[in-house]
Amino acid sequence: EEKRRIAKAGAALIQPGETVFLSSGTTAAQVLGYVDPELRARIVTHNVGALSAVQVAALDIVILGGSYRPSSNTLEGALAVEAVNMFHASRFILGADGVSLEEGVTTPSMGLAGVERAMVQRTRGEITVLADASKFGVIGDVAICSLDKIDTVVTDDAADGDIRDELERLGVAQVVV
Repeated sequence: EEKRRIAKAGAALIQPGETVFLSSGTTAAQVLGYVDPELRARIVTHNVGALSAVQVAALDIVILGGSYRPSSNTLEGALAVEAVNMFHASRFILGADGVSLEEGVTTPSMGLAGVERAMVQRTRGEITVLADASKFGVIGDVAICSLDKIDTVVTDDAADGDIRDELERLGVAQVVV
């Protein structure tokens, strides 16, 4: 239920005309199911699972190439990173495996981290992290970005208070659903 509400709030942030990177993750995969049916935007993703949620014919969806990773239903590797580097995004919706004070946003996968670090670098607008309370305080093996790179976090009201306090100190907007 929390993931569904977080995905819906993340979808509401997408603006007409934007190019949006959409990351891996089960919450991120649900975002496209909640996009306004009239919204015209470009979604660039390596999240194959997100395709099953697509309800909006007005969206221009670009699937990055790469090696298929069944455990996360995503594409990764050098080809995916090269494809990311062809785009400039106005927004990055990043589903987090871990969010911690010490390491920022992390994942257990080197392949996913490489693609998502490239997305961070190619985003000229907002970076929005989707993370339910279970992701707070978790440190994955591989870093994606530090907390100071984040513009907005969408989470639930059970999320760790210390991390939310640090996000507030850094000026990160918080949407609590």
